[in-house]
Amino acid sequence: IEKYMFHIRKTNELWNRLSKDEKEFTNACIEDLKQHLEESVLSKLPENYQSVLKQSVTSGEDDMVPEPQLDTFVLCRSKEYLTGIQLEDGPVDDRQSKLFEMEPGVLHFICYKSIKALVESGKIDLL
Repeated sequence: IEKYMFHIRKTNELWNRLSKDEKEFTNACIEDLKQHLEESVLSKLPENYQSVLKQSVTSGEDDMVPEPQLDTFVLCRSKEYLTGIQLEDGPVDDRQSKLFEMEPGVLHFICYKSIKALVESGKIDLL
C-alpha cells in the first residue's frame, strides 16, 4: 500500500478492494507524505513545480505516480490446491508444458501477472 498509495487512491477498482482500515491507512500515508514533501522540497520550488502528483502544472496527467509492474516476481502462498496456472505467455501449442501447481501453505516466488486473477479472487495471498 505504501509503495503505490497514490496509484491505489486514484484507481477505483483498487481503492474499492481495500478494507476500511486500509483506506484510512492509505489516506494517512498520502497526507503524511504530501506534508513532508511540501515542507522539505516543494515549497522551495517555483510554483509550477509544486505538485506531488505532476512534474509541472503543464503535465496532462499524474506523471509522478508510480504504477505496479505486473511482471515483477512476488512471494506468495496458496490457500488451497491449485492446478493449471500458466507461468508464461507464449504460443498456444507450448502453453500446456508451462502449467504450474500450487499446494496450500507452500511458499512460491512467481511472476505476479501469472497469478493476478488468483490473488484478486482470494485464492492466493501475497507475502
